[in-house]
Amino acid sequence: MKNSESWTQEGNKYTCLVEFTEDGIYHLGLKVKDLAGNENAPIEVGETKAAFDFVVDRKAPTGALKIGDWDRSKDGTLWTKLLDRISFGRFSNKKQVIRLQAEDNLSGVGLVEVLRTREKMSLADLQASASFKNVTGEVKDGYWSKEISPNETFITYVHLKDMAGNQYYLSSDGVILDQQNPEIHITLPKEEEKNGLYKKDVGVGISVTEPSPETATPV
Repeated sequence: MKNSESWTQEGNKYTCLVEFTEDGIYHLGLKVKDLAGNENAPIEVGETKAAFDFVVDRKAPTGALKIGDWDRSKDGTLWTKLLDRISFGRFSNKKQVIRLQAEDNLSGVGLVEVLRTREKMSLADLQASASFKNVTGEVKDGYWSKEISPNETFITYVHLKDMAGNQYYLSSDGVILDQQNPEIHITLPKEEEKNGLYKKDVGVGISVTEPSPETATPV
């Protein structure tokens, strides 16, 4: 911009179009020198003086989820994006810790929201949801975590927004934390019993029931 041909003059007003085509951290300074060689004093704009530092950021933040030792679905899909397919293929009978890593290399992460539910949700569903919990204040050095106790069935959804307003959604696969024992029920035909003795083959009814873990509680 040192070339005078880059500037348009209207009386005492000079205009120069500056296009920032690449994302990055920019340093902009302004210096004016008259024909006698005198230069301007530093420009004051509130608490800011030239030169100015600012960020151009058009890329969404990124994130990665891990629950216990799992960071991917059974088919190998990493939990770094919004999953198209939910299988509820991860099981445990112990407490597990949800861990989230959120990053944005330019403007920085400005908002982190988490939602746990057993319902599969589309991008449109998530964008319209009022059930997310803001956990931004709980994030330390780009990491957030929460311990989950049995008995719960849930998918973890995450909404990230950087300081420039770019947004990103990601999710885990379905997880089932289950400490409830299965139950076996046996039934015998009472009408054919005589003092616990039978004179022919007996049809024995056996059924097994498995209590269903509850829906995820709020984060």
